[in-house]
Amino acid sequence: MKAAIEEFLRATSVGRSQASQKLYESVLGRFAAWADEQALTLNELTPGDIGAFLSSSGRNGAPVAKSSARTYLSVLSSFCEYLVDERIITENPARRAAKRLKLKGSQPGPVITRDDAARLPELYEQAWRRHGQHWDIERGRDMAILGLLMTTAIRRIEVARLCVADVLWDDGLLRIHGKGGKVRVAPIIEGWREDLRAYVEQVRPAFPSPDDADARNALFLEIEGDRSIRIRPETITYRVGRVLGLLPGLRGRGKGPHTIRRSVATWLLSDSGGHLRLVQEVLGHANVATTQRYAQLAEAEAIREARSLLEGISRDTRPRG
Repeated sequence: MKAAIEEFLRATSVGRSQASQKLYESVLGRFAAWADEQALTLNELTPGDIGAFLSSSGRNGAPVAKSSARTYLSVLSSFCEYLVDERIITENPARRAAKRLKLKGSQPGPVITRDDAARLPELYEQAWRRHGQHWDIERGRDMAILGLLMTTAIRRIEVARLCVADVLWDDGLLRIHGKGGKVRVAPIIEGWREDLRAYVEQVRPAFPSPDDADARNALFLEIEGDRSIRIRPETITYRVGRVLGLLPGLRGRGKGPHTIRRSVATWLLSDSGGHLRLVQEVLGHANVATTQRYAQLAEAEAIREARSLLEGISRDTRPRG
């Protein structure tokens, strides 16, 4: 089991913050030690085993606190999903355990309206105006990121992983590196595409020169000292969260890029008449074979349908006037 955990941590570490990596190592390390004590192998894991681990892994052998249990389950579920993808196990016992323990998650988080989304560039000006010496280039970068968030429902870690080569300008597509090493493509909608091109051609070159290959290839940069580095996921959360926090309905509530992702998913479900499969593909839950097919045939029916729906959302959420 320890070898599988080490391989999972290595394979999924790109774009994960140092704090998140330490959390994954801690939770999975405890789980491996517990499984060894129980003489369990990966193929034998059941939802009951996951529950038993949570029931005895708190302080002094007590059950894990409910808030921590959700974190533990999220980590274990990601690990088990990786094992399913690698065909080491056939189903995810952590996901079934979450349902049994009624810990699949708290109530759905907040969503924003399309009118709220149209106000985000204006609110950005309020949140970050005259903030720091790099205002102009950071604004250009953040506007491009907001556009991608609102038209692709991309995750913050996927934004951080993007490279310049992932923008397929001729096809109007974005290649997204998702969870578990899966790759999908999403349409870049007109209007926001121009914002992204302006960032790549005019704003990104104005950032201080990166001093390593990873940052030189990265699509989005942030400044650290006198150099540029690949943007961190937590930087995206902080900068987007500060803007969302100016919306009356989100004050004092959890907010960040996932709020926008959740909102776009809600709009897509409404506009598509509840087309769950299409929404799953846009959100990055499609299988690899489908993704590969889309990469080869950019104007496949599902991409055309997704593009049409996202263009409608873009028209509703672009700033007025």
